[in-house]
Amino acid sequence: MERNANNSEKIRELEEELSDEKIAELFKIDDENVIHAAEQARRGKRLSMRRLIVVLAVVLGIVVLMQFFSARVVYERSMEDTIAPRDCVLLALKAYNNAGIVHGDIIMIETYLLNEDGRARDLIKRVIGLPGDTIEIIDGGVFRNGELLDEPYAKDEVTAGKIAPTLVPEGCMFVLGDNRRISIDSRDARVGLVEFDQIIGKVVFRLLPLSRSGPLS
Repeated sequence: MERNANNSEKIRELEEELSDEKIAELFKIDDENVIHAAEQARRGKRLSMRRLIVVLAVVLGIVVLMQFFSARVVYERSMEDTIAPRDCVLLALKAYNNAGIVHGDIIMIETYLLNEDGRARDLIKRVIGLPGDTIEIIDGGVFRNGELLDEPYAKDEVTAGKIAPTLVPEGCMFVLGDNRRISIDSRDARVGLVEFDQIIGKVVFRLLPLSRSGPLS
């Protein structure tokens, strides 16, 4: 009898623990957990989607920029002291039509010269003469249309060589390097007058070294 009484007491305790209120409360907790988990999953998906959109936007931006800009490392001394060897510069590609070039622009051009490995050699030079200009070099000075140019960018401010008055024809430019003593440019028959089609881009910015980074003009 005592054992039956104990069993009955335990059954009553279990019934109290598993009452409708307790069961409802347990289900409520389960529902809140499920809702919370579902909301966390949705937030995770939204966050992943945002990250994917950001990555795609960055990649697209890089692809677009590569169509208009290119970074190049300079290895030659012909543009010292404006641009030194190992400087990394930014080119604005396709920056010109025939009316877009101005005196003093620094440009990269294709040439028929070859590097030691046999590849075509690209040069960076400064635009001195445009179509219709008459260029003359005499006694270390550069004259454009009869006027002596003030060229503080020219290394040593001396231009070696002698050029008789030369009319720049339509579609061409007369270019010089800033380091006039060693530069291969329009004074040299291997380069001569540069055609617009030879322009790769305009040098607009020095990226490296950071100590000298900034726009170039």
